[in-house]
This record gives sequence, C-alpha cells and structure tokens, in this order.
Amino acid sequence: MAASAPVPDAQRSHRLRGRLGPALIAGVLLLGAAIEHGPELAPRAAAAAPLRIAVTPDLSDFAEIHSANLADYESCQLKVTYMGAQTKRRSSLAVVSALRTGGFDLAPFAPFQHHGSYSNDSFVGDTLVVTPAELMAFLDALVPHAALQDTTPPAAPHVSVMVMRDYGASSLGWEHITASYDEGDLLFQLLHDALTATADRSTVDRFRHHLVGIRR
Repeated sequence: MAASAPVPDAQRSHRLRGRLGPALIAGVLLLGAAIEHGPELAPRAAAAAPLRIAVTPDLSDFAEIHSANLADYESCQLKVTYMGAQTKRRSSLAVVSALRTGGFDLAPFAPFQHHGSYSNDSFVGDTLVVTPAELMAFLDALVPHAALQDTTPPAAPHVSVMVMRDYGASSLGWEHITASYDEGDLLFQLLHDALTATADRSTVDRFRHHLVGIRR
C-alpha cells in the first residue's frame, strides 16, 4: 500500500483550528458555569423572585411624609392608581385637601413615578375634597402597620397609593404599592375609616370593589 501523502503544514494547521474551535467554545461555557455555580456544576434551583425591588431615591420614606403638625396636611393630596392586569382602563382615585391652592393637581406626582404603569392616571375619575385632619388621620392609621409604610415596590405591582405635600416650589412624595389583595384591602379600609363623609366613604368602597376585588 502506498504511503499516505504528507499533509502540508498549512492544511494541518487549518484542520487543527477546526477541531479546536468547538473544544474552545465548550471550554469557555464550562468555565462560565463554574464561575456562576461555584464548585458544583450541577444546575441549581432558580432562586425565588424577590417580593420587592429597588427603592426609588426620589421618594421620601414614611417618617418624612408623616407629620404630627396638622398644618403640613393643608397642601396635601393623595391618589390611588390601579397597576395590575386589566382589559380596559380603570380611572384613578384622587383625594385632596380642601385648603390646597388650585385643588387636585396630577403634575407634582409625575417625577416620583418609576415602578409600573401609571397610565390609568390619565383617567382620574372621582376626586374627594377632604379636610387636612382626614388626610392626617389616614397617615396616622398607617403607623401601626410597618408593611404599609414600605416604599420598596413589589415585583408585581398591584395598587399604588401616593401622597404628595407641597413646600413652595418643591414637593415631597411618598408611595406604597400593594403586592396582594389583602394588603390592598387593609389600605382601603384605613382610608375609608379616615374619611368622615358618608359619600366619600362610599366612593372609596366603590373604587375598592372595582379595582381590588373586595366586596363589603
């Protein structure tokens, strides 16, 4: 049998590179897996998604927005925005101090909104004009409930409750976004209880009925 013809160096080099390519890629993938998983290359169970995610630096914490001074609520306004799954728009609910110059104004809220869809705000429906004492009563009612003071938004936003207070040309904003029906139920109940007018309480209950699915 005739001896095989020698493979030219250039051709041998080309074949070697062709074999090394897939091996090199496999090696890089294994190295990446080792870095990610540590000594164990076996896949790990996916970590559970966190209930809440990063806080917006612009938002004030609850201690800043909650005041023992009734006068601080004279320029206060509040809005409730539904952020969950929907097949049609749901108008937002507005609450404003009767002493706030110009009444309810959506514009000051915008710079503080970062954690979900606020498209329902373009359909602000009912606007409750209340006393500073009623707004203060609502924030006072949140004090025993640390979970309702959290400004860290949930991974799956449900209902946003945002409170704004004007200080001259600047505004102070605080927001809590509920992560469950039970949490939303409690927030709406506290808001309902803080209001004194029967008509205003009925408006809150109707909003809760439509958006949170709670029937009272």
